[in-house]
Amino acid sequence: MATYYCDLSQDFADQTGADAAGNEYYGSGGFQAAIRGTGNATALVANDDLYVKGTAPMDRLVLFDIDTDVGAGGLNWAIGDAIWNDNDAGGAQGDDWQGRLCEVFVSGGGYDEILVQLDADYDQTDINAADGLWNNTQSDAVNIDSFNNVPIYFDTNPGTNTNHVRVTGVNGAWTEDGTRAIFDGEGNQTPAVHIWQFDNTTDAWWFTDIEIDEATSDGIDASTAISAANILVNIYIHNCTAQGLDGSAFSNSILVLCRFESNGSHGGHVDNNCALMLCQALNNTDVGFFSEVQVTFIGCVSHGNGTGFFALGERSFFSHCVADGNATRGFYFETVQGVVMACRTTNHSGAGDFGIETSAAGDWTVSLYNYFEDNNTNRDVGIRQIRVNGAVADDEDNADTNEGYTNIVTHDFNLRTDATHQNTAVELNA
Repeated sequence: MATYYCDLSQDFADQTGADAAGNEYYGSGGFQAAIRGTGNATALVANDDLYVKGTAPMDRLVLFDIDTDVGAGGLNWAIGDAIWNDNDAGGAQGDDWQGRLCEVFVSGGGYDEILVQLDADYDQTDINAADGLWNNTQSDAVNIDSFNNVPIYFDTNPGTNTNHVRVTGVNGAWTEDGTRAIFDGEGNQTPAVHIWQFDNTTDAWWFTDIEIDEATSDGIDASTAISAANILVNIYIHNCTAQGLDGSAFSNSILVLCRFESNGSHGGHVDNNCALMLCQALNNTDVGFFSEVQVTFIGCVSHGNGTGFFALGERSFFSHCVADGNATRGFYFETVQGVVMACRTTNHSGAGDFGIETSAAGDWTVSLYNYFEDNNTNRDVGIRQIRVNGAVADDEDNADTNEGYTNIVTHDFNLRTDATHQNTAVELNA
């Protein structure tokens, strides 16, 4: 077990991360180095802790494809070298942008791709490929074939089911108090790119107090390879062009107190056997929470999205959740069965809208002890109501003021003391 530190707000330097007294990893490049163990960094392993503070502007992390190999018989460059614009297209070296070399990659049999973190006050819009690239440390000039922003890649598998790698956001004094470390795409990454990407069967990461915003694609992409046994606590993903979390290969994981807000597609999308507790999906363009197979939701809120909760795969379970004011329906089951119990589904009042909907009448989805208010149709024909001692356990259409919530406008879905259908006794058949 080892402890490391990363200050995301700093310009990159090749450091060990071993303390918070001048040896911290610096910037998004330093965070990436901690994952892969490049330069002076030690790759994170099971039971390690990485404390992270500040904000990383992700439009400053740039991958260059250059026309000359680096290392392995090519140019003798080192991580931490000062990388500037050259002046092939006019001007002076370093007058448009400056940065630091973070990593060298193998591409097409050679070492001609390099990762650079641009210094403060620069971003990828300052780069003109026609200028070429100048290594000011080594006094070498090369041509730029192409360049683009890249995400942080989680492409190693250091953790285990019982010993995670823990990444925790902290405040400016390196103390845990709920302050989130921020990875900010600034809506400025080119081309469309995620902020975090999980590759190569990456498992057993534990993230706490992290904010991801304004990606030009997904906030987190976990769709290309299975990523399992992860834990996400107090993760806030918002204002991304595509999905907040594309977790279509994100399985057997736990999400607690996470929020997905104002993303351009789904808010939170998870794969098989995940559990989400006390999470929120607010004002996402498409689905608030999209689940694959056997996903459990407890105490979650989906408000103002296209669809509240969408179950694509079978046997999803929803308990004590709220679906309110989504554009088409509160809960939707796509040719699968599931259970909705002790939930509230309200304010889906447009033509054809449902509180709970299923794609085919022959499906079975169980509704038990739920509350319905101001929906165009409370339950689709494929929804099976459970009777307890001969009586239907659901409650509906009691004209509660504000549907019983404390304040919908401020997203306070706690129930008022006078709300209908709270603290309802659950009767067991004799």
